[in-house]
Amino acid sequence: MGIEKPAPLLMNEVLKNSQSHTWEKAIAEWEVSGQDEDFESLSVCVCGKTGLRYKYIITNTMTRTQLHPIGSECIRHFGSQNMVDTVEYLRKITELRKRNLGSITFQEIKDAGILSRKFITALYEKGLFQPNKFNRNDGKNDFQFYLNMFNSRSMSDKQRKKADVLTRELRKLV
Repeated sequence: MGIEKPAPLLMNEVLKNSQSHTWEKAIAEWEVSGQDEDFESLSVCVCGKTGLRYKYIITNTMTRTQLHPIGSECIRHFGSQNMVDTVEYLRKITELRKRNLGSITFQEIKDAGILSRKFITALYEKGLFQPNKFNRNDGKNDFQFYLNMFNSRSMSDKQRKKADVLTRELRKLV
């Protein structure tokens, strides 16, 4: 992922709030730490862009300084795939929050485009798939099952029920 030259306002704010004094070094100090949604899209990015719907918070890992709101396009200027992946993860979590997770099915969130291999892997890394007697005390078994069902074109009734139970576990993360 290449680093694009950012808007001057963004560059100034990042440099002012970083220990490093060059853009190329300063951007390595930052990570995405949160997100909020502006349903009316009235928010303005640090760079000056108006009409933000998804507003991100970035935190300097060295100084703990936060900048917000930051739009997803400005996140790309940091040249960090990890930051872009975090934005994608947070946006999908936001979409899940809008749904009734008590009755949602695996197929519904798959059809809605919320699931992806990368998102399922992030769910695993965030601890969604916990060891229990149903996965032989290894959460990785549920992770692999969920991933297999995502890649599958069809499921048996038993597989569908298990996938739905795991999907309802998403409530713990959102």
